[in-house]
Amino acid sequence: MSTGDGSGSARSDAPIFVVGFPRSGTTLLQALIGAHPRVAAPPEMHFLNRVFYFADYFGDLDDDDVLQRVVEVTIGARTGFDADQIVRRLKQSERTWAAVLDTIMRDFTERQGKERWSEKSPLQSAEALWKLFPNAQVVHIVRHPLHSVASTSAKLAIFRNPVKAAHEWHRFTVKTMAAGERRGPAQYMRVLYEDLAADPQAVMSTVCTFLGEQFESAMVTDIDRRRSAVNEVHLVPLMASVFEPIKSAEVQPFTGVTRLERARVWAVVAPVADQLGYDAPRRPMRNVGRAMNRLVKPLDRLHEWRAQQQASRLTTPDERYASMLSKIDNFMEDTEKKLQR
Repeated sequence: MSTGDGSGSARSDAPIFVVGFPRSGTTLLQALIGAHPRVAAPPEMHFLNRVFYFADYFGDLDDDDVLQRVVEVTIGARTGFDADQIVRRLKQSERTWAAVLDTIMRDFTERQGKERWSEKSPLQSAEALWKLFPNAQVVHIVRHPLHSVASTSAKLAIFRNPVKAAHEWHRFTVKTMAAGERRGPAQYMRVLYEDLAADPQAVMSTVCTFLGEQFESAMVTDIDRRRSAVNEVHLVPLMASVFEPIKSAEVQPFTGVTRLERARVWAVVAPVADQLGYDAPRRPMRNVGRAMNRLVKPLDRLHEWRAQQQASRLTTPDERYASMLSKIDNFMEDTEKKLQR
């Protein structure tokens, strides 16, 4: 198994997962890893959130009809996959949830003429991934929280409220870092988006060392190698920059976030941002944010209680699954509207 300390190691065929908060550079990192001649990196699968967490809805994988449906749902509208062929292969192997994803990813890998696969889906749990794939290597990309939160609020419909997005950034980042620390440097590596943008050759060389792969400069310079990692049918404007030369991360205004919201966001993310070495706003702004967050905390707790009450009404697997599909449809529709503005 390879290490994340730059020491190098023997070649590994372990699954690779790229994780991170939305708008943190996960697509770019996945595309660069997929530019390696041995590693296949398809567009995000969302296997955990769309399939695995709803195992009680789908049923027993020993049932041939259930297995067929799970494969078809996982593949979705992605082209190039033959669901029947994948099911036939699964029938000859273990019928586990990990085997479903592995078989689908290996099908893509073989069609790419490669030997190893990498999967990325924002907000997926590293801890859950290691339960499915104990030998997996996880690359966690982190971007300055103010930029990540502002971009998510402005361009995606997943978090309309930047302060709520900040709480999720904090929760996800802390949980992923803690899981990575428990797992150790052989299976967890953290990358800062700003470092990747400033010196992609150096960062990707280190990533390859962690993965036990030989770095090639064409992984960074040959843009055509990145195309397999992006679904060019959906939300193309969000991913267009993946097909451009990598530029250093510039200091940009936090579009769509007011000064007060920025103060409140920073008050939430400050402890982790400080730990990661990100520059902090002046102390008065942080103090204003803390004061405002304390003031509205009762209202936030009320919203959280209402959300929990609504979720508690979803008592059957069918209701939970239907709710998930509805949220995805609303997300796609609202995000496309944002992109058209």
